[in-house]
Amino acid sequence: MIYDKRYDRISRLPFFNHLESWQDRLFVVVGVGGLGFHIVKALAMTLRRPKLVLIDNDTVQEENLNRFDVDIDYIGKPKVDVAEDIVLKINPLASIEKHYADVRDVDFGVTGAVIIDETDRGSLCDIIRKKFENNVYTAVKYDGAFEGTIYINTCGINVDDDDPYRIMPSFYSSAVYFANAFVAFLLSHPFKYIASTQLMKNISLRWWQDD
Repeated sequence: MIYDKRYDRISRLPFFNHLESWQDRLFVVVGVGGLGFHIVKALAMTLRRPKLVLIDNDTVQEENLNRFDVDIDYIGKPKVDVAEDIVLKINPLASIEKHYADVRDVDFGVTGAVIIDETDRGSLCDIIRKKFENNVYTAVKYDGAFEGTIYINTCGINVDDDDPYRIMPSFYSSAVYFANAFVAFLLSHPFKYIASTQLMKNISLRWWQDD
């Protein structure tokens, strides 16, 4: 197969022996922002022929460039278009369907997919779960810097404040870390386990101690 060497070292990792159960799975990523963008990239770099549906109604702005590793020519373009362009450069075998729209306005049927909620809007969780009720709900949320939580089939706490980065601005290093930690957690388990479990898993990124 083309690009087989890409997966040589991944296949040697004992905790990634469940990848085959994910190869034909559809991933619906709702919110292709600082975390969602890197989640999409991680899936494209890990799976041979990732099947992705991208939903986002926003465009890349200058303030996004501290989390998006793209050049300034992408400013003003829809995030779903930017993600598609980058992913296909990384993995031309990826299959991508885009919806430049609010998830509440998107209407298509899907069953057995993995829904990845990266809207940063806690109030949308139940709406997304209901819209895609015959699928597996997942998410990773973080405080912009150090602390994150993986959600599987549960909304966890409902975020009443729909601007989580108003106090703690997010940045590139932690966005990449939490996105990749989330993808690694999913793909290191069988799909059946993820589909049948319900959990909140805390993850942390700290490289210095407080004085």
